[in-house]
Amino acid sequence: MTSVLLAFFMSLFSMHPVHVSYSNLDINPENGEFTLTLKFFTDDLKLLFIHLYEYDMVLEPDKELSPGQVEMISRYLSDAFIIKNTDNQYFTYSYQQKEQNDESLWLHFKGTLASRNPSEITISNSLLLDLYLDQTNLLIIKWGEFEKGYRCDYQVRNIVVERKI
Repeated sequence: MTSVLLAFFMSLFSMHPVHVSYSNLDINPENGEFTLTLKFFTDDLKLLFIHLYEYDMVLEPDKELSPGQVEMISRYLSDAFIIKNTDNQYFTYSYQQKEQNDESLWLHFKGTLASRNPSEITISNSLLLDLYLDQTNLLIIKWGEFEKGYRCDYQVRNIVVERKI
């Protein structure tokens, strides 16, 4: 427990002043498959897991995530980044790979829409809002020819996107 508290306080002094995440959702309207890429500052993601789970997640640029880390990240995302259709069917996605440099971490996922051609989807994006009141989550959605950027924060967490035919 002492090491967790020490890591938490050390992280407070090394944090960057901007609290932002980036998400890219690319939906193929032909087959309903989608890719999801999430970009975090590495220290934010590590601090999140210390804060929520008292777990010091070791994230190294040259190492792939362990199955336990993938499980923990997936569990967090199942509450923090939700995609569903108008029938409240949730769209699941599975981890593919990570990329990482000294400051940032990209997580890549793949999934299939629960219904092949929904008229609209709702995305609930509350990434890192457990940590920072000033957190901003930028989201770019590409759905066939439609492409648009959105901004989520503490007050605006849900986005409704209509399918453009």
